[in-house]
Amino acid sequence: MKTVIKVVGIAALATTLFAFKKKNDYTKVIEQMDFKVEGLSNIRLNGTNVLFDLAVRFYNRTDIDFEVFTAGLIKLRKIKVWMNGAYVGEANSNITEIQIPAYSSIVVNKILVSSPLLQMLSQITTFENETDFKNIKLEVIVDALGETYVLEQPLQL
Repeated sequence: MKTVIKVVGIAALATTLFAFKKKNDYTKVIEQMDFKVEGLSNIRLNGTNVLFDLAVRFYNRTDIDFEVFTAGLIKLRKIKVWMNGAYVGEANSNITEIQIPAYSSIVVNKILVSSPLLQMLSQITTFENETDFKNIKLEVIVDALGETYVLEQPLQL
């Protein structure tokens, strides 16, 4: 009986240490994650809103494989979009499954962004072509392990 209790205790301790390390690893990846606009497509009107699909490339610049199948413990919740420094719209998301190997990147496609028509029209005049993303800035909001992270777009590649 004592042996069983010891084995259960050691297993519980190992599981706790593993979970703590995973939390620290995922926190490190999230805090160092970079991203950029990869593309815009399917621009359309919907009443008084402009809808478009956004593609975003996420970069894992750490030595940690980021493989998240969390049933909601880590969730890409929202992406806010600015053009020329002015807020134009946002996308709500429920993405909870993400895989980004160490030192690599992935593209998440078809992120539906909604923007009020007048807000978008005031910014579209400076948009040179459909591959010119230098004036677009993103803010990504991630809910992870009980905390909310607001990641601002730090680079233009």
